[in-house]
Amino acid sequence: MDALLIYFIQVNVLISVIYIGYYLFLRYLTFYRLNRLYFLIGLIFAIAYPFLDFGWLFPNEFSPLGQFDEYLPFLNDKFESTKSLTLTGGVSFLVGVGVIAFAGRFIFQILSILRVHYYSVDAKWQGFLFRNVVFQVSPFSFLKRIYVHIEQHNEHELRDIFEHEDIHVKGLHSVDIIVFEMLLIGCWYNPFVWLTRIAVRHNLEFLTDQQVLNKGIDPQTYQYSLLQVAREGTSVRLSNQFNFKLLKTRIMMMNKKRSSKRRLSNYIFLLPVIIFSAGAFTINRAEAQIERVVFTASSWQLNGDSKTFSAVPDTVVEPVIVQVKKKEGNLAKQQDLESPVEVVSASDTVPVKSRQEAFENSNILYIIDGERMGKDFKIETIDPNTIDSISVLKRKTARERFGDEELDGVMIIVLKK
Repeated sequence: MDALLIYFIQVNVLISVIYIGYYLFLRYLTFYRLNRLYFLIGLIFAIAYPFLDFGWLFPNEFSPLGQFDEYLPFLNDKFESTKSLTLTGGVSFLVGVGVIAFAGRFIFQILSILRVHYYSVDAKWQGFLFRNVVFQVSPFSFLKRIYVHIEQHNEHELRDIFEHEDIHVKGLHSVDIIVFEMLLIGCWYNPFVWLTRIAVRHNLEFLTDQQVLNKGIDPQTYQYSLLQVAREGTSVRLSNQFNFKLLKTRIMMMNKKRSSKRRLSNYIFLLPVIIFSAGAFTINRAEAQIERVVFTASSWQLNGDSKTFSAVPDTVVEPVIVQVKKKEGNLAKQQDLESPVEVVSASDTVPVKSRQEAFENSNILYIIDGERMGKDFKIETIDPNTIDSISVLKRKTARERFGDEELDGVMIIVLKK
């Protein structure tokens, strides 16, 4: 669950960076085809980059030291608590409900298009193939189909409609819309995803208008046709459609002077910004984690007591120095002399304390099923399989609650009934 949560955070952060880059540097440029590629490639990169290695961008100047983690069964076992809903669980539940709701919304939109398709028939007008809808509907295209209620438009409007929608169809613009609608299902809680989705739709309309005008159609006549068509019929949301609310912006962009090729430098500037943002986020997250030694669980002999240590396998770690603090102690592991573990007795090495040693030197109060244990109580005497839940109070909270200024912490254990 934690890995999935981190993945979603990474994806959402990068999508936010992609939209901010578009808003600041690209939205008023007339390179609409490049803007389309920017969004699509950016989305693919956002989804894939958590699996990519950016370590070469941020080389480590130091060698990480391994850390021994003593295996304590009563701490490492996973306990399932049914008594309360954690914050993470609550957030996950809320996100899940939203995902289900938006997935239902997406399915409803698909069904709306299927309904229009069902109440339409194949037709042809001046070489354009389309589906003639039996009731009034705002002209739109979806995938390879154009849907028009032909009786509600005159011949001049029909020419502009088909020129416009034919570009949507040939350019597969519906794919962009579907992809970003599906992104919205998983990331509905991110306002930048909503803004990106809107920007993608707007850019597709700008691109289509530009290509229509490139065919030699009179701009004023075309804009008037857009105004007339956008006011008629019911609209279908999951489609390329004539949008009256967007019309003012579309007309402004049609009348806008073409951007200079020198502005292509904006795209070149954004590329390293996005890559380094992704790389920095990944590296910071990785460095925040504590690296453990490469050894799998093995038995060590310390001061006559057998201690078991666990570590994460398949992790590359530099050699680890372990200091033997007492002459009568011994440390042994069956492996080659080229071992990454070196045993020394030099006094200038940094001592490494085991977690158990930290427990023994701390004033920890143990409460089991409401009963306080004495100072000679050993946690190892409890069978982990009998534990139902463990609650830990840190030093400040423990001292305030129990009025003992010498307490280092309290561990409250509830056994299974």
